[in-house]
Amino acid sequence: MILHGGERRGHRPHYNAANPVRNSLYELGHQKYPTTRDGATMSLHPKLRERIDHETGAFPDLTQLPVNEGRAVVRDMERETDRLAGPPPPLEGVEDHLVPLLSHKLKARLYFPRGTASPRPVLVYLHGGGWVFGDLDTHDSLCREISARSGVALASVDYRRSPEDKFPAALEDGYAAMQWLANPETARRFNFLPGEIAIGGDSAGGNMAAVLSAMTRDDHGPSLAGQVLICPVTGYYPNTPSYAANGTGFGLDASFIAWMWTQYLATPKQGHDPRVAPLLAPNLSHVAPALVITAEYDLLRDEGELYAARLQEAGVPTQMTRYNGMVHGFQDYRGIVPEGWAVIDEVARTLKRWFKLH
Repeated sequence: MILHGGERRGHRPHYNAANPVRNSLYELGHQKYPTTRDGATMSLHPKLRERIDHETGAFPDLTQLPVNEGRAVVRDMERETDRLAGPPPPLEGVEDHLVPLLSHKLKARLYFPRGTASPRPVLVYLHGGGWVFGDLDTHDSLCREISARSGVALASVDYRRSPEDKFPAALEDGYAAMQWLANPETARRFNFLPGEIAIGGDSAGGNMAAVLSAMTRDDHGPSLAGQVLICPVTGYYPNTPSYAANGTGFGLDASFIAWMWTQYLATPKQGHDPRVAPLLAPNLSHVAPALVITAEYDLLRDEGELYAARLQEAGVPTQMTRYNGMVHGFQDYRGIVPEGWAVIDEVARTLKRWFKLH
């Protein structure tokens, strides 16, 4: 999905004299995670280059549209990529429910897989879209695939979006949904395994999954089996090589990120809050085990890998996989590149391992 608005080996982010902690994180990230899994760079997949060029010409710059028009464009874009992927597999059922809140309505879409022993564990999923775009429908096909392939129930959360509801509204909704799903009464109602919950998301949703993993630890909230972070936002304007090298022409542009922050945050100062930039969190010990997915040609690549390094340094079991030749949100392009299917399968295998499913 195009959101308008390559690292050289041996090159590291600039030293920041004002933040020695961040400097050590950059060192950790580049020591533990090399340029690619096989030690060699790859060219951008030609089918992705073709797709990005098509979307750039076919769809308008979202940052120049009224928000509601932009949301309709994103839904059109996702419908197009979903058609390329083909119909998702059948499930036992898909149901929309309201999370019981006094302040506002919060919807969650529940996915129940076929052919698995019941009761089931559940993955709380938070969609991407820069906190502005995306909804239950844009990520419906992806959620069906994850649930069907993992055998895990899934709850996709229709959290409040910006600019109508700025930070921390989306996080509050994610936490409320997590608490609701962890409630024994909810588990009995939907035949979930009590206390067997993981959290995940892509892009902005990956950011929230990371933040909520720390929040539930700090608040003694629901215990999580794991956190799935797909191409997550973890920093606020991080000074990384991937941000500089991949900031234009690879689908997710740096200009969109700058616009996104103005929509999500009330003031730039909030960007230094660890609930916005989890890479700045002082302590990541005892958060849930993590699967962190990055893409070689994603401007968010380095901050995702730096976050994985910080988790590992804190003693958190962490699997970090970089997909070579891929761009931000490549799971949406599974209809044209096999890596899009591969990452869904990796997520499914990881969920099975966390929940000890066979």
